[in-house]
Formats: sequence, structure tokens, C-alpha cells
Amino acid sequence: MYHRIGKGGKKYWGKKGAGILFTDGEKILLLRRKGGGAADHAGKWGIPGGKTEGSESPIETAKRECKEEIGGFEGTRIAQFDEVDGHHKFTVFVFKIDKPFNVTISEEHDKSEWIPISELRDYPLHPEFEKHLPYYLKAIRQKISHSFSEWLIIRNAF
Repeated sequence: MYHRIGKGGKKYWGKKGAGILFTDGEKILLLRRKGGGAADHAGKWGIPGGKTEGSESPIETAKRECKEEIGGFEGTRIAQFDEVDGHHKFTVFVFKIDKPFNVTISEEHDKSEWIPISELRDYPLHPEFEKHLPYYLKAIRQKISHSFSEWLIIRNAF
């Protein structure tokens, strides 16, 4: 059920949600939303995540959604972002992984990819993910060490 709870009456599928951005510092796991039906942002790339159910905490929501959408999760949490739009709140956790892992996508998506950070601008991103991406990239740079030349590539991607 959609609620008009965002600024300016923007509609959201629930009042709260959460997701996880997985990265090894060079690549990010993204999923492409399947088209057709009631899917919002069809064809756009984003992180695994979704609506909070019942009294779940944000991290419980994010982990459940990852199990549903990619078959599980791994890594170490290095950052958290709480994005608020009116009365809607979405929490993004950034998880550091040692190396990209295999995923099994749900029926909500038609593709998954470990995308090099330097190539993200070549993908049609979910608008909210794209809006907040500079903050995620800054956290990745600060928490996961890169050589200076690698960071220049990442910085110039956006």
C-alpha cells in the first residue's frame, strides 16, 4: 500500500525501510528492477532493500531483504545513513566485503552486477540511490583504504 508521506505528497510503499550497499572498495553490488506490473523504478539499478515489516529494526529489515533479494548477506558494517523524506525513513547500511560474492536474485529483479565504482555513471540508477551516492562514496573512501590514483578514478566518477 502506498502512502503520501514524503515532502510534497510524494508516495512511498511504507513508512520505513532499509537496505545494504555491499562493496569491496572497488565495486558495488547493484540489482536492476524488473519491468512491468506494479514495479516502481523498473529498469533502474539499486541496492537490495525494502519495506520494514512489523516491529523490525532497520538492520533486521536490511538483512531480511538481502536474504529475500540476493539469497543472503556477508561483510562488516562500516557506515549507516538515515535518509528522511517527510514522514518516510530509509536506512542504508554500507557493508565492506573481502571480495564480490555470488548472489541469487529474487523475482523482483532481472539482473545483478558487481559494478566498478568508476563505471556507476553509465547505469540508470534508482533516483534516491543516485541522490545519496556521493555520501556513500565518501564513506567508502574514508573506511576502505585506496591508493591515491584509485581514489581519483572514484572521485571523478561523480
